Amino acid sequence: FKKAMSSISIDQNLLNRSVINFELGKLYFLKKDTQKSIALLKIALADAEKINNITQQKNIIRSLITNYLALNNLASYQEYSKEFLKLNNQIELLEQEAVNTAFNSITNEQEQKLIHESQKYSTYFWLIFSGIIFVFIITFSLWLKVYLKKKRLTI
Repeated sequence: FKKAMSSISIDQNLLNRSVINFELGKLYFLKKDTQKSIALLKIALADAEKINNITQQKNIIRSLITNYLALNNLASYQEYSKEFLKLNNQIELLEQEAVNTAFNSITNEQEQKLIHESQKYSTYFWLIFSGIIFVFIITFSLWLKVYLKKKRLTI
C-alpha cells in the first residue's frame, strides 16, 4: 500500500498513475473511507481523460457512482450516471465500428481471393479451350489431307 502511494508521485506515466489511483480508490472504498476514495478516483479520472482512455474512464466513473450511492449523494450520483451512460454508448459505438472495420477487411480479403481464383480458373479454361481448338485444327487438317489424297487417287 505504501509502495503504491510512493510510486504515484514518481510515476510520470498517466495510465499507470490513473490505474494506481483507481485501485487505491477502490481500496479506500472497501475500507469505508469514501472521501479519500472519491478524491483518488477524481484524480484517476482526470489522468484517464488526459490520455482519452474511455474504458478506464468508464470504470472509474462506475466506482464514483458506487461511492456517491454509498454517501447517499443523489445529485453527484445522477451526474456521474449520465456521464457513465454517455461513455458506455461511446464504447459501444467504438466496438461496433471496430467490428464493422474487421468485417469489411475480411470481406475485402475474401473478395480478393475470389477474384484471384476466378482469374486462375479463367486462365485454365482458355488454355484448355485453346488446346482443344489446336487439336481440332490438327485433326481437321490431317483429315483434309487424307481426304484430298483419296480424292486425287480416285480421279
